Amino acid sequence: MCKQSSCYKEGDPPAKLYFVNCNGDTLRCNGRPASQEVRMLRTKIHKIIDQKWTYNSSRTKVYKKIGVLLGLNQTTTHIGYLNKEQCIILLKNLEKGFLGITKKEYNRFNKRKIK
Repeated sequence: MCKQSSCYKEGDPPAKLYFVNCNGDTLRCNGRPASQEVRMLRTKIHKIIDQKWTYNSSRTKVYKKIGVLLGLNQTTTHIGYLNKEQCIILLKNLEKGFLGITKKEYNRFNKRKIK
């Protein structure tokens, strides 16, 4: 688990954050540390969108579309870097059919309502 300072962004609350995985020996972080709530949101998003790049769209295309939606750099967008607000925006858009997600696909992985 990564504990290096480059994984943290200024303003991250130090308490109750979980560490993130790093890529092999490079120590390049796979995301930003987050609370249990944000980790749950990120996991939910991944379960919903993973089926898209498995069946009919590349991972790169999916992340580019998410980047456009959230106003992020499309080449570096990754679910592991999303904060709570971004996760909620993305989940609400997925529920409305973003990325071609059907209501049935969305409901299969989203058992809890997002406030």
